[in-house]
Amino acid sequence: MNLMDTIKGAVAQQAMEKLGGALGMDSKKASSVFETASAVVLGGIMKKASSGSEGAKSIFDMAKNTDTSMLDKLGDVFGGSGAASEGFQKAGGGILDMVMGGGKAGMISAISKALGLDNSMIGKLLTMVAPIVMGMLSKQVKSQGLDANGLTNFLSSQQSTITNFLPGSLSSDLGLSGLAAGASKAVAGAASKASGATKAAANDAAEAGGGLMKLLLPLIIIAALAFGVWKFFLSNGAEVAETAKNTLNNATSAVTSGVSDLTEKLPSLDSMDFSALGEAGTSLKEGFGEISTGLTGLAAPGADETGAKGLLEKINSFTGKLDGLGLGKMEGVAKTAASSIIGTFLQSIQGLMDKVPEPLKAIVQPAITSLVEKLTAFK
Repeated sequence: MNLMDTIKGAVAQQAMEKLGGALGMDSKKASSVFETASAVVLGGIMKKASSGSEGAKSIFDMAKNTDTSMLDKLGDVFGGSGAASEGFQKAGGGILDMVMGGGKAGMISAISKALGLDNSMIGKLLTMVAPIVMGMLSKQVKSQGLDANGLTNFLSSQQSTITNFLPGSLSSDLGLSGLAAGASKAVAGAASKASGATKAAANDAAEAGGGLMKLLLPLIIIAALAFGVWKFFLSNGAEVAETAKNTLNNATSAVTSGVSDLTEKLPSLDSMDFSALGEAGTSLKEGFGEISTGLTGLAAPGADETGAKGLLEKINSFTGKLDGLGLGKMEGVAKTAASSIIGTFLQSIQGLMDKVPEPLKAIVQPAITSLVEKLTAFK
């Protein structure tokens, strides 16, 4: 996933206008500096997490213990001067102190120079941004069940996204430009472990005569990881790309040797049988189909904000109905079928979201994130 898109999507237009008011600028300018500040904070967190086991643990502990309910009150926080706003900025200061340490003053100065804003304004902005970034990381930790290593690898996957939002030489000035090589090692290490786990899982499933998902799930994980590594780091230098390519080759070899007789292809959502889920299957098929169709429409030429807002409402409505479908109570064949169908749908919408233009994606991203979190919990 693209964490920067999720962070931007968390701040509604009204909240952005209030942030602009607090900083003395219009909402368009506020949106631009907010993106830069978010990328800086996220980059600093990534740098801290990749500094060693202690750094990774400190970031993980803070993310795990962050109260994400504050993300629902950003309009009040940005527009007020009461206890909530003061508490929010105090929390932001604590995050910055932990992440940046003694380098905070230099970081503020570098950003001020790059954006043409004074130091006091940048300092205030960063204390507002830091709790939002950490809150979004907290959601990822909790929804995906990440540990410290998992969070570090997730942060590493955001490298290219971060640098896209840093103007000029700011990435180099803040010491973030050298993270790509470290990130490649972290992800390559994770891929190496995953390839071994995949081979073992595939062999165990074959010997036990397990179901389709027992065979497919390890393949899905390693294929997504290896392909992501290759595509992601290809843009960060020949050495990094070669590391990723070798990782992909090793992973492919492990999978092939473990499940040489597996010839089934991952089924599309249209080809899957929802009947085992009863009435819940009918609701899932309709909802998944409507969302997939809507995202396809947003990726087409001529799509506009009206269509995105309409789809946003449909996604939120469908997400609200999930608890009543009884997915968490399913057992046996129904549970296996539900897990397979949900996994296929989650892959499908990720691919569709990648094709949606950024302005429209920002509108539906918060709803998609909530939907994915809920569906992942059912799996």
